[in-house]
Amino acid sequence: MQMNESNKLKKIKLYLENAKKNELPKDAYLQVGYSCNAKCIMCDIWKTPFLGDSKTLYSIINKLFELDFEWITFWGGEPFLHPLIDDLIVHAKKKNLKVQIITNGSLIKEHIDVICNYVDNLVVSIDSGIPEIHDKIRNTPGIFYKATNGIKELLKKNKHPNIEIDCTILNENIDTLENIVELSNNLGKIFIDFDPVQILGVGNNSKYEFKSNISGLYNAKKLAEEYGIEITSKERMKLIEKYLKKERIIMPCYSYCKDLLISPKGEVYACWTIGDIVGNILDENFVQEWKNGLFKYKSILTGNKKECYNCGFSHSRMPDKTYLKIVKEANNIRLRNLKK
Repeated sequence: MQMNESNKLKKIKLYLENAKKNELPKDAYLQVGYSCNAKCIMCDIWKTPFLGDSKTLYSIINKLFELDFEWITFWGGEPFLHPLIDDLIVHAKKKNLKVQIITNGSLIKEHIDVICNYVDNLVVSIDSGIPEIHDKIRNTPGIFYKATNGIKELLKKNKHPNIEIDCTILNENIDTLENIVELSNNLGKIFIDFDPVQILGVGNNSKYEFKSNISGLYNAKKLAEEYGIEITSKERMKLIEKYLKKERIIMPCYSYCKDLLISPKGEVYACWTIGDIVGNILDENFVQEWKNGLFKYKSILTGNKKECYNCGFSHSRMPDKTYLKIVKEANNIRLRNLKK
């Protein structure tokens, strides 16, 4: 299941309201560590094992509450490897934060109670409906069945979070993407978010090169339509196609002003592609640090920056017709505020 349209529209409208008030974002993506039990071919994070200090992570959650944030996403590495992840999730809920988890799905069963009772949205990374292909991409034998069996156990519960499948488009799976649609259909038509492999940004393997024909993407789209399965929007799929064809991309982005991308130490990155640090959320003057960063990276808002031309992060680039007008208006307000 995907976050429903009314909730998505509410978040986009909140983005506009924040711009009018010149306030911080209301979404936070908190890395609880870099350690991972998979060794994905498109990722470098697992190469530097590290688990965040619990005291620091608790302090970050408390700071998000103080700053009136609405959502926190725990990610890693693999977030469920952190020994206190269950406690951190419960603490976030006690601070009135909505909780999302991004996971490879291998440890769902071990944490199923906290997931069902405290998590609002669960994003499970599955790159193929063919077990051998997924395990090869994740470089971890058996991880496909751990993830899919974990999802099946969740779906048996009377109460469980919204569930999404996040599928990274790679050379290794582009010709068999219909199988991820088949998997979704068998699991009850779970929303599929397709995202292209990234070579820029936080934790990505800069040596990976996409060389394949993208016809498999069209086949997956067609099959999803036949099954009535919701996938990444048509506009964002077009963005993915442009990115995979290595065409220059210039369009509005709301990454900087939509969410804070926070390291386990509290450092805040400029965005998913530009890994520069703009400040630390635990600093007393963080709000000013963030505003200084907005001035420095203001060209991100229009997407007219060198790093943006080759960025395919479709969840933060904003071509969706339904929301594009709102995002443009918000970004223009931000830019006008910077001139004052």
